[in-house]
Amino acid sequence: MTAIEPSQPRVPIQKRPEVMAWSGELKRLFDSVDVSINRFCKANPLVDKGTLSRYLNGKRVPQSRWLLDRLLALRAEAGTPLADQARDHLIGLQLAALQVAHPHDYRIRIATDELNVTLTALRESQRHVRHLEEELHHRNRQLADLLQANAQMRTAWDTDRVATQAAAQAAIEGLHREVAELTAQLAHARRHHEQVDARCRALESLLDQLSAGNGQEAAESSSPMERLGVAIVQLRSPEPVKRLDGILALSELEDHHAAVHPLLLDLLRTPAPMSPSGSCLPAISAASEQDVRQAAFDTATQPQNLGLANANLVRADLSHLDFHCKNLVGANLTRANLTGADLTGVDLTRADLTRANLTSASLTVADLPGATLPGADLPDTDLTRADLAGANLAGANLSGANLTGANLRDTNLRDTDLTEANLTDTDLTRADLTDANLTGADLTRAYPIDANLTDANLTGANLTDANLPGAHLAGAKLVGAKLVGADLRDADLREADLAKADLTSADVRGSVGISEAEIRNAAGVDKRTRFP
Repeated sequence: MTAIEPSQPRVPIQKRPEVMAWSGELKRLFDSVDVSINRFCKANPLVDKGTLSRYLNGKRVPQSRWLLDRLLALRAEAGTPLADQARDHLIGLQLAALQVAHPHDYRIRIATDELNVTLTALRESQRHVRHLEEELHHRNRQLADLLQANAQMRTAWDTDRVATQAAAQAAIEGLHREVAELTAQLAHARRHHEQVDARCRALESLLDQLSAGNGQEAAESSSPMERLGVAIVQLRSPEPVKRLDGILALSELEDHHAAVHPLLLDLLRTPAPMSPSGSCLPAISAASEQDVRQAAFDTATQPQNLGLANANLVRADLSHLDFHCKNLVGANLTRANLTGADLTGVDLTRADLTRANLTSASLTVADLPGATLPGADLPDTDLTRADLAGANLAGANLSGANLTGANLRDTNLRDTDLTEANLTDTDLTRADLTDANLTGADLTRAYPIDANLTDANLTGANLTDANLPGAHLAGAKLVGAKLVGADLRDADLREADLAKADLTSADVRGSVGISEAEIRNAAGVDKRTRFP
């Protein structure tokens, strides 16, 4: 019979070469800061004396760089900082020791470091997107100013008319090209931002899986109260990874220790911090305590997660929730309650919001092309720079809404209430505003080119420098409206009521259904007003 060979004894962690190299350097670094273990632990309550001793003698290898960073900071405070090369050497020794001593912790550390790098890239892409948006807005303002100056020059051209017009036209064409180029760059930057954001979510999911397998080892190395203390510190941290670790630790403690429950409920009432991308971290908030109003959707479809495209949320109560930059393409939100919800940057392309309540909601730079919103309530809603091209808003309530710089091209606004709404710099090209109520609305520098305003109520509206060439204003009520410098060339003004309207410097050439005498009798004009 073959003799059974004796099994090789397992080498203790502290005897492995990588761990010995790391612990030796860590011990020398600790000795160089001239502080005792007791004093260090009192000044840094995140670590106790036993754990620190195990770190220094190599029986444990810390997963994070916290201890190393703290010792390097103490060296810097003492006036003896380490060179970058020495610091990188220590980090490399720690990673090598962690890989052989605690492979699972090593994988978590590598994933965490990559997540931090990716989050930095995400923040950079966000800054780039904001820069391009500002540049695009600046160019659009320049273009609007040039269009306004071009319109005003038509009233005072002289012998150099041809040369002046050619120069202005060349500048306008150049700005059009710049706007097109910046728009393309912005689209590319947004796509890059989405790719980086997706990478962050993938890494966070990986950390979830890795952390799920680390509970037993953590339980063996610390007491419940120590784990509770560490979890609380992690939950208060603004860093996404630390807060995620805290959530997982508290969830486990709540399952096994009833004494933790009151403290956990207190933490649940603490608002969740924002991640660098501007979106909420995994929910530790009042909304979580109520399971995000289970009638809306279960925990697998929280608004902080993706996967809401084409979701059925009919009559759901989603008031005051944070959907920042989420994907709701094609979602059915008929009669949903979105009062005060944050829908900034949300993609609602082709979404159905029929009779939804969006009172005081934020839809800044939201994407709603082709969305259906007939009869929706949007009073005092912020729709700044939102894209509503081709959307259906027939009969909707937009009173007091902020639509500054919004895209309303080819939008159905029939019978819509836009009382005192802000439509400054809004693009209303070919929009249908038949029977719409725009009493007191601000349409300064708006672009309702070829828009249908038949029988619309524009009483007291501000249309200063508005671009209305070819607009359909038959039967429109413009009583007391401010049309200073407005471009009304070729507009249809049949049976329009211009009583007490201000047409100072307005251009009404080529308009039909009204004569110069009727305009002079009904409205305020000056020598720069251009008549039919």
